[in-house]
Amino acid sequence: MNWNSSAWVWRGASACWPGLARITCAPTLPSVSSFSPVRAGEVNAFLQEVAGRRISLKDFRTLVASAGAVQALAATIPADSAAKRRRQVRDAVVEIAEELANTPTVCRTSYVHDAVIAAFEAGALRRTKKSKSPVAQAELLARIVARHAG
Repeated sequence: MNWNSSAWVWRGASACWPGLARITCAPTLPSVSSFSPVRAGEVNAFLQEVAGRRISLKDFRTLVASAGAVQALAATIPADSAAKRRRQVRDAVVEIAEELANTPTVCRTSYVHDAVIAAFEAGALRRTKKSKSPVAQAELLARIVARHAG
């Protein structure tokens, strides 16, 4: 299976979408022969049908990447120099990129919201508490984007 080019799903069981945190496979899956490829367009159509609004896998990847960046950078004291802060951001993005099976450059430019980086550089993430629930993480991310979006 090539996880980078398409998602795979077992028809009649839970979906397995690589790169989406907290979405898991069914505990016992049948043989690989029961799997068939599912294209992003099919998943996006399903998501739009369920949500009743325009939504895509990219929205989930952005949420996962941005929330991951908030958590990683909130645990990091911003360095004194801009060059060292860029390195701290890069280190956080490299971890997230691995989780999303993407390159750090694509992850940073396409999935990590600029407001998260701005909040880190302003020292605003130091005051955040580590969020345990996905809802609290999403609310924290929304507050950061609202305050630091340019």
